[in-house]
Amino acid sequence: MDNVGDTPTGNVFLDAINPVTDPTEPVPTSQINGSATGAVSPTNAEISAELFPVFDGVTNTLSSNPISQDGLTEYLFPGTTPTMTPSEDANGNPLTSEQLFENIVSLNGTDNEVPIADFFNFHSSHQLEYVLQFGEVVTGSVDARILELDQDGVLLHVVAIPGDPRVFVLEQLTKADLAIIATDTEEALANAIGMLDPTLQTEIESVLGAEAGVAALAALQDIIDNANDQIDGYFNASNTSDFSAAEIAEFKAVFADQIENIETRAAESRFFALAEIQTRVEAILARANRANEFFITVENPPEQFIRNGVALSDQFINVNAPDGADTSQSGILASFNVFIAQETRIRDLDNQRLQLAQTGLLSTGRALDGPNLIAIFQLNYNLTREAEVNAETEELNQQNALLQVYANIQQLVNDALREFATGEDGAEEERNILGIKDDDQGISTLTATQRNLIAFVEDLLVGQSTVSHPIESLRGINRPTLDIIANGDGDEEGTLNTFSQNALNIFASQLADTVTQINQESQILTNEISSINRERNRNFDLANNALRRLNDTLLTIARA
Repeated sequence: MDNVGDTPTGNVFLDAINPVTDPTEPVPTSQINGSATGAVSPTNAEISAELFPVFDGVTNTLSSNPISQDGLTEYLFPGTTPTMTPSEDANGNPLTSEQLFENIVSLNGTDNEVPIADFFNFHSSHQLEYVLQFGEVVTGSVDARILELDQDGVLLHVVAIPGDPRVFVLEQLTKADLAIIATDTEEALANAIGMLDPTLQTEIESVLGAEAGVAALAALQDIIDNANDQIDGYFNASNTSDFSAAEIAEFKAVFADQIENIETRAAESRFFALAEIQTRVEAILARANRANEFFITVENPPEQFIRNGVALSDQFINVNAPDGADTSQSGILASFNVFIAQETRIRDLDNQRLQLAQTGLLSTGRALDGPNLIAIFQLNYNLTREAEVNAETEELNQQNALLQVYANIQQLVNDALREFATGEDGAEEERNILGIKDDDQGISTLTATQRNLIAFVEDLLVGQSTVSHPIESLRGINRPTLDIIANGDGDEEGTLNTFSQNALNIFASQLADTVTQINQESQILTNEISSINRERNRNFDLANNALRRLNDTLLTIARA
């Protein structure tokens, strides 16, 4: 058979899940009865229903004696009250869940409440029947019922929904419960919570970690709108920009698309974990802000500073290629391109996850079984973490390059301090940044490296520059400055100012504080990269395990 189907990707996981086949010929698994997408073998369905019956509390009930609302009902122990409902029969044998259910008494009027302890001893089908028959109609959900259980001041609110084999205790709901239920069920639970006292609503939503209702929806929309506004304010091109309008639009879209995906996922739910959504949005905005800071530097070419016929430039502010190869903006631009490329990967992988979650199909239209679906998701997360690591590593490289610049300036200042005499004589001396007493030395005598280092901290240059190094902006670092070059008119213009030993010591201390701050930030970033790498490896292991277990299961079936 010719391989005229999908092209191999080179990725062992993707090729295993979506093998190269002739699309005109069905794969072997498609020959199994009921194997078409969404189909179930009728025979298998009948056998499953017999072996694993589902009680919906309406058409298929467990109780042989359904509860009646018509007056007093007494079963095994006439005359008992709800608080006296025994858990044993007359011979001391434990009652079954069905016997406990049938043992409910006084089911009318104000006495139709079963004690909480008894209720949770019922079979789940009996719980469902009880709430559906005696619960209050949930507003906005005609078929759902809510029942308040009260024992010694302890309140629990139980919700039952026809067709769903479970009951839900609102006070015990978790996000894991919400993750596996249908949208209609979510809506019924949200409506049920909305019927409660506002204080109780707040307590339930606090335990759940998610909110429902109009106010929650409005809060979600505010988060989304604010994020989009912030992204729209990024990547504003200058009149001399080398980027086209289409490129600028794509820079914004790479981040805005991820915000839209968050909104799409949230729209399919009735509960909103606003704190978690805010955290995810902030992570995207932090990456957008990082890229924007590098974009700003790329868009603002260096300015020149002329003194005594010699040109200095604040270009060194815009420098620090990770390889230290030059003093141009190429390093900053290269890093910006890395951030956008990795963010594009993150966006595309997020789009794939959303499509898989909505359809269960690959982009090729191929359906996936459970293990392969798990493997694809975990592999997707693995690749997403890899892109995050690549971007964080590029940021770390820039941070370390900036640190090297500060280290070079420290060396320059320390060399000057070593030229001062010791004791009182040194305290009375004044020397320039090179450690020379000459107060007429012009900047024309400096090497290119010395001029660039001085330009980096020269107070006038730093003060007139509209941009800092991107890392300084991201970390909130205020660069220490010194009036190294005479800026007045006349013969002194362009000469190196002299400083006392104490003045240079103060400047050296400021540099040391800044270096300490950058070192701390580098350690934090290194730890973040290590943490993401651990998550990435875990995702890979989970994908591998899912496929291995699938293979083991198939081998077991084949041997049977």
